[in-house]
Formats: sequence, C-alpha cells, structure tokens
Amino acid sequence: MRIALLDAERPGALAGALAGRGHEVTVLGETGLTTPRLPARRYYEDGLERVPWVVWQLARGSFDLAHAFGPSLGWAAAQTRRFGGPPYAFSFRGPLTRRWLVDRHYRLEMMTATASAAAVCVVDDASAAVAFRRYLLREAEVVAPDAPAERFEAIYEACVG
Repeated sequence: MRIALLDAERPGALAGALAGRGHEVTVLGETGLTTPRLPARRYYEDGLERVPWVVWQLARGSFDLAHAFGPSLGWAAAQTRRFGGPPYAFSFRGPLTRRWLVDRHYRLEMMTATASAAAVCVVDDASAAVAFRRYLLREAEVVAPDAPAERFEAIYEACVG
C-alpha cells in the first residue's frame, strides 16, 4: 500500500515500522520553507504555510491512503479530497477543549471539515474521544501514540476497504 504520512514533527517511528512491513511510505509536511513571522499570524493555526505544498504533493502522488497528524495537515488532506486525493485518516493528539477550538481564527471550522471528510479519526484516549464526538460531531477511535504498526495497518485497511 502506498501511504503518505503528513507529519511535520515525529514521522520517523511509524514510517519505519510501516516500511518494514512492506508498505511504500512517503513523509510529507516538512517543506523547509522559512516564512517571516507576521504579527497577525499568531491568530491563525500553526503550519498553514505548508498546506499548499502538501495539497499539491498529495494530489499529484498516487497514494492509496494519507494519514494526517495535526490540524493544518489534516485540513490539507481534506482539501485534497476535493481534487480526487486519497482517503485519509486523521490523528489528533492532545486535549480537545472548546477553549482550544476557538482560540485561533477558523480553527473550529477547519477541525470540523477535517473530521467530517476523514475516513477515520484517531485520538489518544477515551476522554479525547468524548470531546471529539461532542465538539466535532464525529466518532473517533482510541489508539495510543506508541501503538504497534499492526494497529495502524488495520485502520488503513478499513479506510481503503
């Protein structure tokens, strides 16, 4: 299976484990772009400068599945679906609170669009799954961040069905 991992922070462990199990894994998300820090940028989601590049890479690649970690890269995967991009799994790590959702401009809208377009959503623990259902109106599977690659493979197989 050709899998695109959209993760700018820590893609190595899962990518290596999946590649070791025979999958073709490509890591997207870190473009090496340096953008000036504008004062108004702090009001918007971090990582939005990577979205156009990731959408372009996903749309032109022939991936069977994408797995997005984080809000901005998840939104990039959702936007790619409009152009015939691959189905995607969306992993959200950390607490999901109303305060966090409304702390940045358009974050709630981005997260809702990302969760609704995802083939499957993944969170860290049961309390995050409850918050995900409450605020984003979507069920999420609970998978520990250090889960073995076999667990993610099962999720991926369900996505591409």
